[in-house]
Amino acid sequence: MTGSGSIIKSLGLQHIKIRDLKTGFIIGAAVFIIIAAAYFLLGSMIDFNAIKNELETKLKITASTFIFVGLYITFINSFIEELFFRGYIFLNLYKAGFRKTGFTVSSFLFGLYHMAIFQTWFPLPLIILFCCRPDNYSYVL
Repeated sequence: MTGSGSIIKSLGLQHIKIRDLKTGFIIGAAVFIIIAAAYFLLGSMIDFNAIKNELETKLKITASTFIFVGLYITFINSFIEELFFRGYIFLNLYKAGFRKTGFTVSSFLFGLYHMAIFQTWFPLPLIILFCCRPDNYSYVL
């Protein structure tokens, strides 16, 4: 099999059930609510001026390009990240018989990648909280 069929098969997506999709959407909605609640509780710790400054000076994102960058990050970059960290790294280690290592290494690298992006935006306690969130499977050990 070639093309997108082999990608679907290699990621194990050919056996997806509607019930599993519903469960995924429910979990996604719950995570969204938790993130929104965390923002309302911890929002005062976020330095929005530092974020704005970095976006404008370091990353050269302007008001006119912000929407396009946001759409790219939301749909394209997020898909690529999941494909690489969860699809490639995790599944290859998992299939090789290294289940716990797959969970740990893929989660650690995912968190490290994002810590590098957000290190100047948030105080250390929030970064640590990000690394210990429930969808980071490094606690499986």
